[in-house]
Amino acid sequence: MDLATFLAAYPEVQLASRADDELVREFFHRVPMKGKGMQLQYLRAPTFAAFLDCHSATHFVFFVRGTSGAIEGAGTLVIRLGMVHGKVENVGYLGDLRVDNIRRWGRYWRDFYLDLMRTASQIIEFRGARYFLTAMLRQNTRAQKALGQSAVGYHSYMPYKMVNVLKAWMPVKDHFHVSSWKDVKADELWDFHRQANLQKPLGWVFEQSHNEGDWRLKHWPDFSLSEGVALRDEQGIAVSGAFWYPGTVKKIMVQRMPESQKRALAFIRPFIKLPQEGEELRCLYLTMLDKRAGLSDKAWNLGVRQMLKIGLGIARDRGFHCVSLAEYGPAPFKSALRPYFALKTDLELYFVDPARNPVGDFSQATPGFEMGLV
Repeated sequence: MDLATFLAAYPEVQLASRADDELVREFFHRVPMKGKGMQLQYLRAPTFAAFLDCHSATHFVFFVRGTSGAIEGAGTLVIRLGMVHGKVENVGYLGDLRVDNIRRWGRYWRDFYLDLMRTASQIIEFRGARYFLTAMLRQNTRAQKALGQSAVGYHSYMPYKMVNVLKAWMPVKDHFHVSSWKDVKADELWDFHRQANLQKPLGWVFEQSHNEGDWRLKHWPDFSLSEGVALRDEQGIAVSGAFWYPGTVKKIMVQRMPESQKRALAFIRPFIKLPQEGEELRCLYLTMLDKRAGLSDKAWNLGVRQMLKIGLGIARDRGFHCVSLAEYGPAPFKSALRPYFALKTDLELYFVDPARNPVGDFSQATPGFEMGLV
């Protein structure tokens, strides 16, 4: 079955083309992420699809219109390569869910997405993908109403936190030798990340047929080998990661803050650079963060701590507010964050599958998920 045949059963749902890009961008800029706390707006430029191109060359934007012709609900689906039990497969990510008219579209949109997932393996354009992840802000009331956390087909997989590291409050010692990626042989660098992702749930692919590192160097704007850092010990690379600011294709704007949060931030604002309402939250993402197999928890935490020190130096020089990274429930950063002042936001990863619960197919190891691409 092709996608057009499936969509024929849902005449209200349209598949966006380039001609729809401006309408889709306007909708997402008009409908922010609403939670119980801070309200954020994501601005996409120069096109809505430009940020999706950072994920993969294969992506889809679905939307519904109101009686006025304006878009009232939309969502995206990305298909990429990932590791599934040591083998390369196509896997999916559902994102960008917004519904402006929940009374009209909430149930329809949920039913559409669940049916899409139920039929996904039969849809030619999805290339045999069996596993689909999505991320949900725990305080995103719009998404909760649109999907319902108890909706059949959404299976809680792993909690994680967006950690925004703002500043060190004590000196941080170096424990590893630092190498820029541009000074590391490509075979050594990508083999390190290949080994780290080989058994990772939905891990990234670093094979000859597809090298995620090369993909990002080519398709991520303002990303280069000079943004990557390898930390070494006597056994070779112990920890490796890279810093990236996606502002060319996506900006995060602070639309609203609760009064209690304003008061708390006003107290620390003289010491730490923070955005006001109406300003951009400039996050420098610590991406592709991997560790060597068998590395001790102590060494891992020391490595993350040193990476954050490097990132904060870059943030200070380039005017970023924070260094952002994901902390997963089964693998908290324990002592890594001890020297830093950090703010955390709770999120959850879900598998989407109406037919069964696929969570048991995978371990609780850190998954192949890139917070900077959300």
